[in-house]
Amino acid sequence: MADPRLNFASLPTDILYLIFPYLDPREFLALCSTSKTLWSLHKDSSYWHPLTRSTFRLPSQPLLKADGARWQWLYKTLATQSRVYTWGENKFDCLGHTPRRWETLPGNRQRVLLPTDAAWPTEMSAVRDGAVGVVVDVQCGGWSTTLLSSKGALYCCGRLDGLHFWRDDVAETPGLEPLLFPPGYPNPKDRYDPVTAIAQFSSGRSNVLGLSDSGRIWLWANVADPAVHVRFLHLDSNHTEEARSSTQSSNLTKRVLKVVAGWDRLSAYISGVGIVIWTSRRGSLNPNTTTTEATDGLELEMNYNVHSVPGTWYSRPKGNARDIDPETKTLGETIGQVMNYIVLESYVVVVTDLGKVFAANTANNSDLSDGLVELTTLSPAAGKTNVRFSDVQGSFRTFAAFTTDGNVVIGSRDYLDYMWTLRFEEKSSEAVDSSLPKYYPAMQHQGIISVAFGDYHMHALHSNGQVSSFGTEPQSCGALGLGGHLDGGWLRGISNSPQAIFQYRPGRDCTLPPEKFSCGRRIWFEQEKKGWLNHMSRGGSLKEQIWKRIFQQWSRAPGEAQAELTDWFEQMGADWDKQPDVAGGVDSMFGAYFVLSIAAAGWHSASLVLVNDELVRKIEDKYTVPVAVPPPSFSPMGPVFGWLYRLGRRFLGLEPADSGQIEDSTAPATKTQLKYTWSSTPFPRIKLSTGQVIGSDGPTWERKDGVFVIVEES
Repeated sequence: MADPRLNFASLPTDILYLIFPYLDPREFLALCSTSKTLWSLHKDSSYWHPLTRSTFRLPSQPLLKADGARWQWLYKTLATQSRVYTWGENKFDCLGHTPRRWETLPGNRQRVLLPTDAAWPTEMSAVRDGAVGVVVDVQCGGWSTTLLSSKGALYCCGRLDGLHFWRDDVAETPGLEPLLFPPGYPNPKDRYDPVTAIAQFSSGRSNVLGLSDSGRIWLWANVADPAVHVRFLHLDSNHTEEARSSTQSSNLTKRVLKVVAGWDRLSAYISGVGIVIWTSRRGSLNPNTTTTEATDGLELEMNYNVHSVPGTWYSRPKGNARDIDPETKTLGETIGQVMNYIVLESYVVVVTDLGKVFAANTANNSDLSDGLVELTTLSPAAGKTNVRFSDVQGSFRTFAAFTTDGNVVIGSRDYLDYMWTLRFEEKSSEAVDSSLPKYYPAMQHQGIISVAFGDYHMHALHSNGQVSSFGTEPQSCGALGLGGHLDGGWLRGISNSPQAIFQYRPGRDCTLPPEKFSCGRRIWFEQEKKGWLNHMSRGGSLKEQIWKRIFQQWSRAPGEAQAELTDWFEQMGADWDKQPDVAGGVDSMFGAYFVLSIAAAGWHSASLVLVNDELVRKIEDKYTVPVAVPPPSFSPMGPVFGWLYRLGRRFLGLEPADSGQIEDSTAPATKTQLKYTWSSTPFPRIKLSTGQVIGSDGPTWERKDGVFVIVEES
C-alpha cells in the first residue's frame, strides 16, 4: 500500500505560493534545491517580483513587467550595480557630478564661472560612493534632478525653481541634497515612517510631488525649505460628477493612487474622485498653520482653485459587481477607467482601459466643464482603424502614445489645440503640418517602452535596456547625449544644417532628424567609444592632408550619403559588450550597461543604469594596451622652465600648479600609459548606395540588406 504521507514537493503550486513569501532569498533557494520539482520554481516571478518591489520600492514601469529570471537578476544587481548618469546643460549644477567653477583666465583679472555641460553620459559620483543608498528612480525637473532611494528618501541637485535664482537658497549647493520634512517628521534616510517614506514621486518644472506609503501628498517648491503636506479640505460641490462618484464608492476609501507634477499644474489621481489639479507654486510656499493638530506641522489647505477633470472618476466594477446606474454604465462604455495620465502645458492627457486617449484643457478653469475630447486622429497610420492605446507619456508640450501593437505616435501642443478647437466646429478644418501627429519609422516596432521629453529633445527606452535620442540639442549643450563636437558627435548625425549633416558648429542648435537614418541613435556609456569617436573625427591615422581631402568629399556628398556614414559608425559602435572575447565567462543577462529608467526635462537628461563592472573592465582591457613611455632626456634647462612656469601662474593670479604636473627631468624613469588599439586605424572607406566610393586605402565597406560588410572591389 502506498505511503499516505504527503511529500512537500507534491503540494499544489497554489499552496507553495502561499508559503514562499515567508522565506528570505537564502531560505527560498535552499528549499528549491531539495528537489527537481521545486528547483523548477526557483526563478518564479510570483516570489521574486514582490520581493524585489518591496525591498527596493521599485516604481511600476513597463521594463519591469517581465519573467521571474529578470526579477531575480534585478534583486541580485540592484543593491550593488545601480548607477545614475546625467548629461546636457549643467545649469545650477543640476547634473550632480561636476560643479561649475570660478577661474581667472590668463590676461583677465576678473574671475569667470566656467560651464561644465556634459555631452557624454557622466556618472554621479555620490551615488556610486553610496551616499544616497540604492537609487530606484530618477526624474528631471526644469533645473533639477531628483533621485528616490530604496528607503523612500528623496535627493535633489540643482534648483527646483530656476526662475527665482536671485533668492538666497543657501541649501542649494553643488551636489545632492536630501529633501526636507517639517520639524517633528523623521527623514526616511534616518528612520522609516510610512508618513514620510515616499512610494512614488513626480518632478515638474518647478515642483516635486511625493506620495508617501501612508497616502500623504508632500510638496516641495525649494530644496532649502521643508515639504508641505497637501490636504484637500473639500472639493468643488458644483461638480456633480464628484457627487455621483462618492455614491458609487461609498464603501471605498478615497485614497490617492498617484501624483503627477506638470508644467504649470500639479495633480493627484484619487480613487472615486478622479484626477484633481491645482496651480503649481513657485518660490517659497506660505502654507497655513493648522491649530487642530499640532503634530501636522505645515499644511497647504487646498480649499480653493482645486478642480477635478470630468469623466475621470469612473472605476471598473470588480467580480460580480455592476455599475450602479445607467449613467455610470454609459461612462464606462464611452470613456472607461483611467489607466495612466500626464499633465502638459494647458492640457491633461489620459489613456483608459478601453484603449482610448482623451485630453482636457486646463488653461482656464471654465474649460474643464467642457469635459474630455477623444483624440480620434491619433493613429500611427492614415486610415487605420481599431487602434488601441496602452500608455501615454510626456511633458511640457510633447507626448507619446503607445499602441498595443508596438507603435509609438508623437503628439504636440499644436495637435491638442487643433483637436480641442475642432470639437466646437461644425465642419472639419484642415490641419496644418505642425499640428499633425508624428510617426517616426525609427521608433516603430523597436521595443520602445518609455519616452522622456525635454524642452526640445527626447529619449526612447527600449526593452533591451538601450536608449535612443531624437530631437534638437539647444546651443550644443549635449542634451542628446551623443557626444559634443570634440567628441565626434557629428559622426553620429548631429548637425546644424538640415542639408548637410557634417556642418556642425559648436554653440548653435543642433538637430538629429530621425527620418534621415535607418536606425535610431543609441546613447553609449563606454568611455572607450568616446575615445574612438574622437580619434575618428580627426581622420583616424590618416595624414592631415589626406584627411582634409576625404573630409571635403564627404562634406560635398548628398545628405543621404552622409547619413550612410553615420549609420556605419552606429553599427561599428554597437554591442561591444556582446562580443565573445568580452562576454565569455561573465555572468551577465543584459550586457555592460542596462538602463532601467530614463528622464529628461529642460535641456538635460538622466538615467538609472545597472552597470556590470566586470564587463566594463573587459571592454577596457580589449581596446586599450599598456605602452612604455621612455623617460625624457636630461636637460639642465628643465628646472628652469619649471620655475618660470610656476612664476607665470603666480603672476597671472592662477592657482599654484601641483608638483605632479611638472615633469622633473632630473629623475628619469620609464612610465606606462594606456594606448587605444584603434590608434592606427584610418577613417573608413565606404561604397555608397550610389556606387561612389569615398575614403583612402583600406577595406571597402558596403551596405547589404541593411548591414555594412567588407566587399572586394572589382
